Amino acid sequence: VFILAQFILFLFNLIDRTVPDGVVNTSNNLLQNPIKLNDLRTWLIPKTFPEQRIRDEYEKLSTEPLHPRTFALRPENKSKNRFNAIEPYDHSRVVLKSLPNDPTTDYINASYIDGDRMNKLYIAAQGL
Repeated sequence: VFILAQFILFLFNLIDRTVPDGVVNTSNNLLQNPIKLNDLRTWLIPKTFPEQRIRDEYEKLSTEPLHPRTFALRPENKSKNRFNAIEPYDHSRVVLKSLPNDPTTDYINASYIDGDRMNKLYIAAQGL
């Protein structure tokens, strides 16, 4: 935990120069009490690390998917998901070119991820 906290502090030292205070993503309303960027450093210091707050925030997270995963849940695609609980959303999945005469071959467990200035900049996929 200490090494992770140190790494996060390092990242936020880099961000501090470019991101204004109080920038939070509240689009999903996952956090009822978001932490301001300038307060994150002290929030992450191990001696003041509020373990119970982390547990409380974790318990508030929804276990329901935010978007449909129709293609990932199709019987012909289930075996292509390495982990049962990780499926791509329909709107962001990578669609492969199907093999001739087999429309079920367009599925891979991978999703496009937007960059800050460009859509579909990255692809996240399950590894070995």
